[in-house]
Amino acid sequence: MKIYSVPGINGLSKTFGVEKNAERFFEGIDFEEVKLNHEDIEKQLDQIYFSAKEFVKEEFFVLGGDHSISFPIAKAFFEKYGVEAKLLIFDAHPDLIDPMPEPGHEEWLRAVVQLGFKPENILLVGIRRESENIDEREFKYANEEEIKIIYPDEFKERREEIVEFVSSGKVYCSFDIDAFDSSLVRATGYVEDEGLMEEEVFDLLGEVRGNLFGFDLVEINLEKGSEEDGEETLRVGRKLMKILGD
Repeated sequence: MKIYSVPGINGLSKTFGVEKNAERFFEGIDFEEVKLNHEDIEKQLDQIYFSAKEFVKEEFFVLGGDHSISFPIAKAFFEKYGVEAKLLIFDAHPDLIDPMPEPGHEEWLRAVVQLGFKPENILLVGIRRESENIDEREFKYANEEEIKIIYPDEFKERREEIVEFVSSGKVYCSFDIDAFDSSLVRATGYVEDEGLMEEEVFDLLGEVRGNLFGFDLVEINLEKGSEEDGEETLRVGRKLMKILGD
């Protein structure tokens, strides 16, 4: 598996800081950084997309950046694997806002659907039922498109749905660190309570690792919270990478 840093940022200033994590996160691990132009969002997305066209050919792990990086990666992944392509997404938020021409971190998934990615090949895990950071129109869109959502309080009873979902096709797992409960993760832009817990997520990922092809981990922001918050968030993120990278 090849390891990349893709420090993209397109969060209308809300995610500044996520682009600065790689050296500290990877500490002692070899990785390749995709060089980006942060001053030109259109060019940045193109740079990620053309890099992704190459790295999606084999198993990959990507550290973001904010969640906007997942749009050009998913685009390249979909173009490569077509109807086989699947998205397993862990996130506190559905990211289904009506997208701008250069989709941001709150819009990227809807833009992926508009590319032609089949909604039945998308599974969202960890979305909060009630959050001031979610627009109700996102839930409406998910219902209209029949995009499946597994909420944190359903995780145990619906765990086998996730196992079944990843049992076929080519699965790209996109993991926003805010899917975890605020008791675990605070060094991120949108800290959310009532989220997923460490043991249940890592047990699941350890079980299905062999069915997953590519991964990204996004929205770690070490400029948010205290130094202790940053260290704990890094610990959780590194543990996630270890499980997915084995």
